[in-house]
Amino acid sequence: MANEKESTNPNVIEGPGIRIERHGRFISIQNYQTKEEHQEYIKKMNEWSKILPLEIESEARKIETLLAKYNSFDIIANMSFMNLSFNPETFKEYSHEGLSAYVEYITLLCLKKPFSSGEEFIVTGEDIETIQKLIESIFIKEAWLLITRGSNRQTEIAPTDLEKLQFLIRTHELIVRNPAYQHHHYEVIQHLFAPFEKELTNKIGFTAQDAINLTKASSQLVYEKLYNRRNKAISEFKRIKEGISSYRLNSEMPQWCDEQSKAFIEELSKLTEQELEKRLQNRSVAWTFLGFGETTSFSVKELSDFSGINEISTAAFLKLLALDFGCVPQDFYVPSPVHQLKKQPLVVYAGKYLCPSPILLDWAIQPLLENTLKSSEDGVWQRYERHRHDYLLSKSLSLLAGVMPDALIKRNLEYDIVENGTTKSVELDGLVICDSILFLIEAKAGSITEPARRGAPDRLKAHLKELLAKAHSQGIRAKKYIKESSSPVFREQHTKTKFTLSREAFKDIYLISLLLEPLGHLTSTIHAQTDLNVFEREDLPWMINIYELMVIADCIDYPPMLPHYIKRRLRITKQGFLEACDELDLFGYYLCEGLFFKDKSAIAPADFMTLNTYTTEFDSYYFYKMGARKTPAPKPKQKMSEEFRHLLNSIELTKMEGRVGVAMALLDLGGDARKEVIDKISELKRRLRKDNNVHNMHLIIKDDDGFCFAYVCAPSEEIIDTGLLTYCKAKKYALKAKKCLGIGDVGKDKYDIRKIVHLDYPWAYDILDNM
Repeated sequence: MANEKESTNPNVIEGPGIRIERHGRFISIQNYQTKEEHQEYIKKMNEWSKILPLEIESEARKIETLLAKYNSFDIIANMSFMNLSFNPETFKEYSHEGLSAYVEYITLLCLKKPFSSGEEFIVTGEDIETIQKLIESIFIKEAWLLITRGSNRQTEIAPTDLEKLQFLIRTHELIVRNPAYQHHHYEVIQHLFAPFEKELTNKIGFTAQDAINLTKASSQLVYEKLYNRRNKAISEFKRIKEGISSYRLNSEMPQWCDEQSKAFIEELSKLTEQELEKRLQNRSVAWTFLGFGETTSFSVKELSDFSGINEISTAAFLKLLALDFGCVPQDFYVPSPVHQLKKQPLVVYAGKYLCPSPILLDWAIQPLLENTLKSSEDGVWQRYERHRHDYLLSKSLSLLAGVMPDALIKRNLEYDIVENGTTKSVELDGLVICDSILFLIEAKAGSITEPARRGAPDRLKAHLKELLAKAHSQGIRAKKYIKESSSPVFREQHTKTKFTLSREAFKDIYLISLLLEPLGHLTSTIHAQTDLNVFEREDLPWMINIYELMVIADCIDYPPMLPHYIKRRLRITKQGFLEACDELDLFGYYLCEGLFFKDKSAIAPADFMTLNTYTTEFDSYYFYKMGARKTPAPKPKQKMSEEFRHLLNSIELTKMEGRVGVAMALLDLGGDARKEVIDKISELKRRLRKDNNVHNMHLIIKDDDGFCFAYVCAPSEEIIDTGLLTYCKAKKYALKAKKCLGIGDVGKDKYDIRKIVHLDYPWAYDILDNM
């Protein structure tokens, strides 16, 4: 379909005017279509947009023919087991072939018709594999169908940025599930709805904590039922084996045998030991999966007894989240980014409930509870909105405080600006001061609506403006106020306590837009060149949702690393050629590789590139932390030598002004340069021990900033106090460096840093007079 050229290189795909190439963990895409090739491409897009739905329907009908043979619960349960079961010891997202979306699609096809008891007793592996292949083919065709919808196929103009985002959100909603780690998601839900237990209980009969407990219990109950079924199969396996041994020994049948069992034992006794073992194992597996839908489904009473939550609350929970057979329209064939199962992820028949995809149940809780509060009276929804915003802000600031424990953090601020000759008071959600770094914080706790998730252009653009642009404009306004005011004054809203910032104290100001909605698939892609006009090109914000921030805060073990990551993250955003599936892929790449590219040619010649997954280490760590994995998995952290990490920690422990800027500069160094710094410092200390004299060194770091790093070892603090500044000024002037960062150390063996210098002003001859 893609008119791919034959290639001996498995990492290269070529079509008319297009080259897609894998470079390690990057996918580069080059588009060098001629006008004629582009017209041919548009023609094919038009043809495919008409053909693909028909091909999808044809393959879906083949699936429906197979589904009709089996019990509806059995086929859904088998497809769920095939796609969603995995070993947490070896799980790697990029190599796991199963998808929740496949299970959801099969379930929706089953829900088109009344419940089927089926004609066949056992779901065969052959049919399961056939269905799986057909689904995979359908989803590939649906991906191409989404491309045709976003190809601007009536013109020769390239797709707009809005159309690209439409394609991105549609494909993400179609395929991607579970955008946060489960324990983080439950923590957020607990805090969001804790103040509204009474309202929820009165309205729907259960609380948010009940919903979480029932969700957990449903998975644990199914696991226990499967475990018991497996153990019974193993016990039966052993009993039959013992009966065969007894029959072979004395030709007597065990007392427990009926006529059918006697015939079975007599037949098996003729087999070799190897044949017998294989036959019994196959029988054990077949028996385990016999009536699989019955095993993996549960009643209200079963779940209530297992969870310890009363039957009335349990029944109310299940009823609100369950779909009946026959509820899906008969013309459903093409997979949809948004569908009923995302809101109601359970299916019910004859008092039994089945959960095709447990991760959908996790993410159905919050919208269900929010819709409940929204339909309540007496201003409940307005109270919830305020609480939701306050929680997002307070939790995020708490996470930032954990990363930067010595930072000054202020929240819920106001300040005065003059607009059109009138003074008015405006707000800022928060600010964080970490040494010479200032973070300006705005929080938006809203969510994306269903039409926007389907890619409706007006709604998508409106939501991006509301969630992203509005927060950004408020941050821009505060930054402008700080830069233009001689003495910027802020007030705490509740106490009216004032405090004044010194604008000269900050080397960098970063804007942070906090989100509750998991939009990492959008925020990791939107860049400065977007024609949506969401952001000003020179003052881009770091857009981060609460779930991503939880992981990042957990894995940063050195305070200056956060502003350093944000600096590099925004640099990538401004460059505008690298896309990623979510923020954690970029953060994972930062920890492993540094997240720095001089330009896109550093990877490969391309129009743009996509970063593959870098979250495997996070998955392994959290699987182990939460008990799903037995093999220990370390917390991911930036790769660096212990000697270099020790230097950074020694700088941080000084708590001196300018330490963060110096540390960020050192973090800019590549592996070879880091080793050179450590080696040269070790040599300075060796000389100091030998002659007790002053020794110094400097390095020129040739990156985008271009700076000089200086280190002075001296026998006394008095020498350091005057000598370091003089040495840094001289080197900065002589080398014409944009800035010079210096460290003064009196330690002969260990680090004993006494002074830090951070010179970043432009040189002029009158400065020399003051040296």
